[in-house]
Parts: sequence; C-alpha cells; structure tokens
Amino acid sequence: MSLTLQIVEKLAPDQASLTAAKKLLSNTKWQNQGMNQETTTVWGECLGSGSKPYYVVADTTDHGYKCTCPSRKFPCKHTLALMWRFAENLERFTEEATPTWVSDWLGRRRKTSNQNTPEPQNDNKNTKSIAEAQLDDEVKALDPKKIEAAKKRAEKLKQTTDSAISAGLFELKQWLIDQLRQGIGAFLDDMSHRCRHIAARLVDYKATVIASRLDDMPALILSYPKDVRAKAVIAEFTRLYLLCQAWQKNSNDADVRQAINQGDTKTKISENPDALRYQGLWRVIGELSENKKDGLISQATYLVRMNKKGESINAPNLALILDYHHASVGTASTPSQLGDYLEGQLCFYPSKAPLRAFFEHFQTKSENLQQLYFVQNLDNKNQPSQPQSFDVSEFEYAGQDLSLPTCYFEFLAHKPYAYEMPFMLKGGLIVKQNTRFWYQNNSTYLPLVNKDIPLEVLIDVIDYAFILWQADRARLLSVVKQTGEVISCLI
Repeated sequence: MSLTLQIVEKLAPDQASLTAAKKLLSNTKWQNQGMNQETTTVWGECLGSGSKPYYVVADTTDHGYKCTCPSRKFPCKHTLALMWRFAENLERFTEEATPTWVSDWLGRRRKTSNQNTPEPQNDNKNTKSIAEAQLDDEVKALDPKKIEAAKKRAEKLKQTTDSAISAGLFELKQWLIDQLRQGIGAFLDDMSHRCRHIAARLVDYKATVIASRLDDMPALILSYPKDVRAKAVIAEFTRLYLLCQAWQKNSNDADVRQAINQGDTKTKISENPDALRYQGLWRVIGELSENKKDGLISQATYLVRMNKKGESINAPNLALILDYHHASVGTASTPSQLGDYLEGQLCFYPSKAPLRAFFEHFQTKSENLQQLYFVQNLDNKNQPSQPQSFDVSEFEYAGQDLSLPTCYFEFLAHKPYAYEMPFMLKGGLIVKQNTRFWYQNNSTYLPLVNKDIPLEVLIDVIDYAFILWQADRARLLSVVKQTGEVISCLI
C-alpha cells in the first residue's frame, strides 16, 4: 500500500488545500478509520461542524478517492487529510473488512493507473508544499495581523450563521401558530409530511439539531397512547416555542446553541483551558441506539460517576457520550459495553447543567473484578500503560440521595425546552399490569414506555433503575441487580 507525503503533495490542487488539510490531522477530527490490504483502500469519517461526518475513502495504489463533502476542489481537504494521516503513520489504521459504503464505491469506480498522479509543477506560482502547510499555523501565531483577521472572519461567519438561524426560528414559530390554528386533529393526520417539510426548511437555515428534532417528532407522538397524543403534541410545541424564545433572548447561550446548531466542536472545547473537566471513575449505566436519516445511527452512552464511599465531590453525577456513525461501519468511536468501568478524564460541553461530554483519555475494564484494564489514550491507541486494577466495593454510585421531582424541576429551570432527563432511581421493582410496565418503590408508581422488558428484570428486586424521565413517564434503559450486574431493558 504505497502512499507517501510526496504523493499527497502532488495530488493537492493548491497550497490552500494542503493548509486546510493540516488542520484536520488531529485524532479528535476522525472516527472509524480502517484499511484493507486486499482492496488497497483506507477510509475514515471526518467530523465537521454538523452532526453528520464526511465519509472519506482513498485507494493507496492508484490514488483514487471519494468524499461525501460538497467541496468543488478535487481532492478535497478531507481526502488530503486522510491520505496525509495514512502516509505519516499507518498504525493509526487497523486492518478490517471493507464497510458496505466503501465496497459500494469500489464497485462503482473505474480503476486508473498510477501514471495519472500529477507530476510536480515547475512554476513557482503553483508550488505546493507540506512543509509550508505545517509552518502556516506557527507563522500565524507570530503574526498579530493574521490573528486579528482570523478573529474577524470567524465573527463574520458567526453573524451570518446566527442571522440565518434567527430567520429559520421565526419561520418555525409561524409554523407552530399555523398548526394550532388549523387544529391538532389535522396535524395528527398529516404530521409526517408537515414535520418533514419544516425540518428541511430549518436545515436550509443551518438549524440542523432542531431540524432533526422535528424529523423525529412523529415517532415521538406515535409512542403515546391515542387518547393522549393531542396533549403530547401541545407539550412538544410548547418546548419548541420556548427554545425559539431562548434563542431570541440570548443566542450565545451554550445550551441553546447545542439544542439548535450543535454548538462548539470537540476540538474547540478541548483547547479551552477553562472547560469543565473531571478525572475519575465512571460506569456505563445505559446505552441507546437510534436510527437517523441517511443511514446514520446515533449512539448514546450514559455514564454514572463512582465515588469513594464517604467522599463528597462537586462534579456531575451523570455524563452522556453521544456519537454518530454510519450503519455500515457498525461501532461508535468510544468502545464500551454496558456495565464497564471507565476511568479517565471527561471534558464536558459548556452548559448550565453539564451532561454531554467526551473522554480525553480513559481506562476500561470489564465487570469481572479480577480482570486488569489498560489505558486507552485517544492520541495513541497502540500504547497501553501498565496494567491496573481496583476494588469496586470501595465505591458507590453518586447522587443516591437525590429525588426525581427536585432534580427535574432544577433541570427544567436550566433547560425548559428539553424533552427528557436521565436519572437513577434507587431500589424498587419493575412490575407489569395488564399491558403496561411500571416502576414501583413503596407507594411510588412511575409509568414506563417500554413495550417489553426482560423476564429476569421482572422477577427480582433491583438496586437501581436507570431511566430517561419524560415529564409524566419514563423510558427504562437498564437496571442494576443486587449482584451488581447491569442489564439492558431495551428489547
């Protein structure tokens, strides 16, 4: 598999493309990378500003390539960055079977000869240099004028994006009023078409996250019993209206931006020294996979903080790691299983009520207390540290004394437009009455939306139940049995 930095240099359409590719070399920009020597291909998913990554593949022999981005430069910066990363250190890529989307590309393309690789240009005006691209950031760091110019460009881009989003949210508010004027019954009869239409409009206005929420709204409403669907529609319309109002009041609010247009990227957050970080022990307490549009899968991994018994630490009790990957790829970027213990440094997204986060580095071990676990450094996954172990009996779950109503009211005070809140319920039973499931603890009964629950969960007293609370009902993701085993309740 022959691909060198000199070939990458030759393939670049101009120096600007190389400079842009240099900014995409960080490990935080890539997920689900792989290579296959039989097909001489290398591939990966490059994370952009939106929720959907760009799918990039290249042939390391004849240097063909494909990227799903809309760039008019060939090859684009994502392709150049993938080739650059491979040429620089192929150990970043593991040998794997080619994913379906790569196989589809291989089946459609027509192989070319190495002779088609462009020759170096003698004209100094067209000179392209990887060395110059590598020096570009250093030069900018020393040039106050370039720093100021970059800030002005970023501010102008933000103003343009915010103006577009504001226009989109104004249209959304008018749409909400129109649905109420025409009647909830008429909306229920035609909600798939109506939601799809306004979601497409919001994508045009760069409000991609709230657009996805509108896309998912019909499925949410249909999950309710028929007799309460009208009430559910009004509740969701109210939350959407509150989100529009929150943007209008303060478009720089980090929670609001995340709910409408992703907010800050991982790279920007990790470069911020003031970002909330917590080094500690966590347990994977819940997992939820959902199919999105265009073959994407969202993988939500919920973590609960483990405290040393008797200690009180000022840190979030729960964390959410949210990944997106293509259905043909198969796994998310943070490998873990339900019940795993992960020790490492979490970096949280800016928020008044921090929840979403990502690992800057972590260690993992299985539930078997005799097994050892190894450091998995996200910057160098091929260098394990010395084996370590810990006694889990010295730890307990954080936030055991919190009550659901109190936490939910505090949660709504920060995010009144949010639909659901993760929470751990202590003790209790999962019972079935007629066709519905309930969580029971003493005189407390909470309705569950689960259509089915494993039999072993129904016949045992549980230590904890992990739920997503939805104002008047809950989705049960998992339970912790008295043996300490975590069991998924999603069938």
